[in-house]
Amino acid sequence: MSEDSLTPQERHILDLENKRCAALGSGDLSTLGQLLSRDLLHVHTRGNSDSYESYLDYMRSFLEVLKVERGELRVRIYGETAVMTGTQVNTARLRIGDPQVMRIESKAMQVWAKEADGQWRLAAFQATPIGVPTPVN
Repeated sequence: MSEDSLTPQERHILDLENKRCAALGSGDLSTLGQLLSRDLLHVHTRGNSDSYESYLDYMRSFLEVLKVERGELRVRIYGETAVMTGTQVNTARLRIGDPQVMRIESKAMQVWAKEADGQWRLAAFQATPIGVPTPVN
């Protein structure tokens, strides 16, 4: 999407996504939690899924995300719902076990919803892997 052609709502959703990526990369789970719907369904590249609470616990105790990079994103607004699609590359490592830093590439679909309090939050995330994770040297 060209920056010039974005509607204010599309720009707002992209800003929220930038905040989500920054929160993941810095380990700011408080900010991350504010951006997520309490009804969250997050499906990871390996097919495991999490709710709001289990996702935050997963990030706190299992996976350390060092950086999140997004490719070109497309946002489509449908009333009080927005669908975002695009590529995502996570640089991450396990908090327990093998400390090898890995690069995980995926295509992602996200659903952002404007909730009763008027705030947009991420309600659903589905990542499909592109190839296998690769070690970062």
